[in-house]
Amino acid sequence: MGLWILEPKKREGDDYVPGTAFIGAGGTVDSTTTVTGELDPNLKYDLTGDVPIVLVPQPSDDPNDPLNWPLWERDLITFILCLVSVSLHLILTRTNPCPEHCSRHLYLLGTVLLIVSSVWAGLASNYKSFLWARILQGVAVCPFETLVNISVGEMYCVHAIGKRMALSNFALFGGSFLTPVIVGKITGELGWQWPFFLVAIFTGALLPLVVLWLPETTYNRPAHHNTTLSDQAHFQYTAVSPRHSFLQRMSVFTGRKTSESPLKLFYRPIVLLLHPAVMWGMLTQGVMIGWTVMIGVVLAAFLGPPLYFTEVEVGYMYTGAFIGSLAGLAITGPLADWSAKYLAKKNKGIYEPEFRLYLVIPQTIAGCLGLYMFGVTASNTTKYGWFWPDFFFGLELMGMTMGAISSALYLVDAYPSIAIETFTCLLLFKNFFSFALTWEAFNWLRDTGTKDLFIYIASVQVAVCSLTLPMYFLGKISRDFMHRHDILKMVGLDTGKSGELENLAVEDLFG
Repeated sequence: MGLWILEPKKREGDDYVPGTAFIGAGGTVDSTTTVTGELDPNLKYDLTGDVPIVLVPQPSDDPNDPLNWPLWERDLITFILCLVSVSLHLILTRTNPCPEHCSRHLYLLGTVLLIVSSVWAGLASNYKSFLWARILQGVAVCPFETLVNISVGEMYCVHAIGKRMALSNFALFGGSFLTPVIVGKITGELGWQWPFFLVAIFTGALLPLVVLWLPETTYNRPAHHNTTLSDQAHFQYTAVSPRHSFLQRMSVFTGRKTSESPLKLFYRPIVLLLHPAVMWGMLTQGVMIGWTVMIGVVLAAFLGPPLYFTEVEVGYMYTGAFIGSLAGLAITGPLADWSAKYLAKKNKGIYEPEFRLYLVIPQTIAGCLGLYMFGVTASNTTKYGWFWPDFFFGLELMGMTMGAISSALYLVDAYPSIAIETFTCLLLFKNFFSFALTWEAFNWLRDTGTKDLFIYIASVQVAVCSLTLPMYFLGKISRDFMHRHDILKMVGLDTGKSGELENLAVEDLFG
């Protein structure tokens, strides 16, 4: 039992647990400060730091494997994805998931549709036309909300993904809180059409980057590359082809990465709603995002007494939220990678995905304190004014960003084979939960009052964060159980993806 993470029952000859990996040097038990023994020639390492760190997942020998691309190229792809993700939030659209295993053609289609639908919405002359434009916008942003974290997860190893995943989650969630600040002013000065026109202009400027520098990142890597345990696996590969040319990499469609039917892929996320880790992720990420809907309803009341804000001034109140999400990014990004390596060191070089769950601690402190105190201060703006509600709104957003990053990192590390379906479930829950709160928020505030309602909300959030304790202690047992009792396989929805070795052939898995 390492760092209070309970071990599953030992099975002779088969101790593989998805997500658990050795990231120390060779056979050493120390991953960051000392090196004893020789480096294992069968493993690949990150040699840029003071001490070699085993790469997890292990890159193949194929130059087309995203893990083998130059770091600057991967970081540029991540930056482009984040830029487009920020632009889509200016239209304030919630989406439905895209059950697909390739990303490039969906990103291209989404970007083009976002440009077209934004121009359409700005030119709409009646409600019916405007409604259909907004529906098309929902389709357009779908690939980005569903697949960005997946694409980032496919390009980096465990010890280096933290800050990149933090940036992508900030772009997906935190960036949306800059929208009211900008859009309110633009609408007041130029009219309601111009936010849509500006989205079209900004996204149009990004389209060449999407076309020319956003390749397909999906790569069918064998499952055993996700661990370096089992007596240090010996990886031997057949000859691989050279890296694809620029034109090949930038093809609109590079082929499907699975032979399964789209209908089968569509059903997979529905079944995984019962997965314990997925349920934890939906609650940890989606519930705190949903509370921002309640806060938005309270801020709308600032239009009346005693503050008598204008619509533009209410929009400015989201400045604190945006700053809070920036603070969450600044803290969690560096902390995610550092804590993973530090805790692996304490655990004799063995990395467990549950180490990501320590990030829920600052989420609980910042997020729950923000909710409690927002209710107290927003219920008496005569005494506290506008600053303190805005400050605690920012604190809630800091916690929200930390929770989104923590849940994303844990699910990518612990369950890489179902990452797409997992993030689809998170998106579904977030959207339905937020819609439900929108439907009832005003009635709850009217019947309960701001202070009491947010005391209830903050207490619920404390309970949600407390679910991380059993997930931490029992997470490895759960990973082992779900690996050996695959619910997708039980209902005939397994894809056999781990057996698709179209990019490389493994001749000897474990020597």
